[in-house]
Amino acid sequence: MTPRRSRRRRVVGQALFALLMAVMLGACSGLATSGPVRPGLRVDSPVEQREVQQLPSGPRPGAPADEVLTDFLRASAISFGDVTVARSYLTESANQAWAPDQGTVIRGNDEPIVRMSVGGGRFTVSTRVVATIDEVGRMTVGQADERRTAQFRLSRPSGGEWRISELPSGFGRWMTRAESDDWLRPFNLYYQSRSTGILIPQRRWFPLTGIVSRLAREQLAGAPAYLRGATFADPPVRLAGDLVAVRDGVASVPVQASDVVADPDRRRRLYAELAATLTQVTDLPDVASVAAVEITADGVLLEAEGVAPPVATPEEVGATTNPPTTTGTPLVRRGNRLYPTTFDALVGNSEPAPAPADLPALTGDPELLAQSQDGTEIAWTDRTLTHVHRARADARGQVTGFGIELTRPMYDTLDWLWVSGRSRDGSAGLWALAAADPPTARGPQVSRITVPSLARNRFIRAARVSPDGAQIALLTTDQRGRDTRLEVAGIVRRADGRPWRLSRLTRTIVTPFEDIRDVVWINLGAVGVLSNASGERAPRAAIVELGGYDMVLGGLAGAESIMTFGSRRTLVLQSESGLYVRAGNGWKAGSGGQSLTVPLR
Repeated sequence: MTPRRSRRRRVVGQALFALLMAVMLGACSGLATSGPVRPGLRVDSPVEQREVQQLPSGPRPGAPADEVLTDFLRASAISFGDVTVARSYLTESANQAWAPDQGTVIRGNDEPIVRMSVGGGRFTVSTRVVATIDEVGRMTVGQADERRTAQFRLSRPSGGEWRISELPSGFGRWMTRAESDDWLRPFNLYYQSRSTGILIPQRRWFPLTGIVSRLAREQLAGAPAYLRGATFADPPVRLAGDLVAVRDGVASVPVQASDVVADPDRRRRLYAELAATLTQVTDLPDVASVAAVEITADGVLLEAEGVAPPVATPEEVGATTNPPTTTGTPLVRRGNRLYPTTFDALVGNSEPAPAPADLPALTGDPELLAQSQDGTEIAWTDRTLTHVHRARADARGQVTGFGIELTRPMYDTLDWLWVSGRSRDGSAGLWALAAADPPTARGPQVSRITVPSLARNRFIRAARVSPDGAQIALLTTDQRGRDTRLEVAGIVRRADGRPWRLSRLTRTIVTPFEDIRDVVWINLGAVGVLSNASGERAPRAAIVELGGYDMVLGGLAGAESIMTFGSRRTLVLQSESGLYVRAGNGWKAGSGGQSLTVPLR
C-alpha cells in the first residue's frame, strides 16, 4: 500500500524517529537495499530545511516512450527539491537544458494531462491551467478555460532505453494544485513608498528549501518596474555568496561590498525591507525562524544610522507595513442624510445610529459618495456625472467644468481627492484636487494626472487609490465599453505629496471575469471586483488576490458597485434596491440605506 503523504511536512526529528521505527519493525516494512548512494549535508552546514518526500522510482527498464514521458511529468511534479530521479528520464543534453524552477504550471487536482503522439518520437501534452509561477515566484492566475501545450521529443540511442531528448523552451514542471500546496508557500517582498514610508507588499511563491536566502536575494533585486517613481530608485544589491545564515533567530545577510552605499537613508530602507520580508519566516516546518536581521559586507556589520543592528521590525528604522488608521466613521446614506454605521449594523446585529453625522444634507441628487480619511468632508458626483460636490460641517461647494461621465470620487491617505472620467475634448481623464482647500475655494483646484500607459482609445471606468497612497487600480475599457482591463500603477508624487503622474508601466491583474464594472481595495494584497455578468443572470463579485488565487462569490441581481469595511468578510454590494452584505459566499439585504462610504475605500 502506498503511504499517503501528509500535507504538513514533518520536522527532522520526526523523520528520524519514523526511520528508526521502520528499521525496528522490519518484519512489517523493509528498507531498500539497492539504488544510488547520494551525499548528505555536512555535519557543520547550516540547515534551513529537511523534508519527508514521496520520491518516484525512476524509469522502468524497457518502458515505451509514452510511459517515459508520463512518468517524467509525474516525477518532476512530486520530486520538489530533489529532482535527481526526474533527471534520469532525460538525455545528457536535455539534462543540461532543463531548469526545473524556471516556470511552474499548476493544474486542477482532477485535471488530466492530455498526451498525443505526433510521430517521430514527438509527443504533445496539454492541460487546463489554474495558475503559473515564473522563475522569481510571481503567480499569474489562469484565465477561463486557459490551456497550456508543450511538445517533447524522445529518442532511443543505439537501440537503448527511451529518454527525453528535447524539452520545450522554458519548461519547468507541471503539478496539481495539491502538489503545489505541498511544495510552495506565499511570502511578501516589501518596497518602501517614497511619499508615505509605508512598505508595499509584493506576493511571491517559493519552496521552503533555502527560503531565507531566496527571500533575501529576491528582495535585494529591487522593486518591480510598475512601482518606479512610487518607490525609491535604489539600485539592486547582490548577495555575497548563496547563503544567508540564521543563528539564534538573527538572519545575517552578506552583501557585495561594492554595492554598499554611504547613504544612511538607503541603509535604513535596506534594513526596513529585509526585516519585513525575512521575519515572515517563522513557525515553518524544518526552517530556522527569523526574529531580526543584520547586514554585513566583507564580514563588517553595516549599521543603520541611530539604530544598532540587528533590526527586528521596520518601525525601528522609520517604516511600517501598516497603512494609516482612519479616524472617520463609515457612513450610510438614507435619503439626503448620512448616518454613522458599522458592518454589524448593516447585517442587523446592532442598532443603527439614530442621529445623522455632523455633516450637512446632501444636494444635487447624490449618486457616488466618498469620505475623507478623518471623516470631516464628504464628496459625491451627482446623476449628471459632471459635478464633484464637497461638503463639510461649515461649508459646501462644487467643482465643475473639467470633465464629464465622472466616476466615483475617492480621497487618499494624503488628503487628495481623485476622480476619473472623460475630459471635455472626449479623451480619458484622471484628476486630483487638494482636500485641504476649502470647498468654497475659487480658481483652478483640479490637477490633471498624466497616465503614460493609457492608450488613446482607452477610457477609465473606475480609479481606486490603495490604502497606502502609493498605487492606483485602474479599470479601463475601449470606446464601446468593452475589453475591460484591470491594471495597477504606481503613483508618482511631488515632494509636497501632490500627485502628478502615474508610472509608465502597469501591472495587469487577471480576474475570473471577462468584463468587470467596479473595483475596491480590500487591503494592500487584494481587491474586490464586481462583474458586468455578461451572459449571466446577475452580476457576480470576486476577491482577487494580487499574486494569489481568486475567490468567486455569488451573484446579486441589480448590483452596481462594490465596497468594503476593510476586510474580505465585510464586503458590501450597492444595488438598485439598497445595500447587501456578504453572508458566506452569498449576499444578505442590509438594514436600510441607499449607498455606503468608507474612508480610504
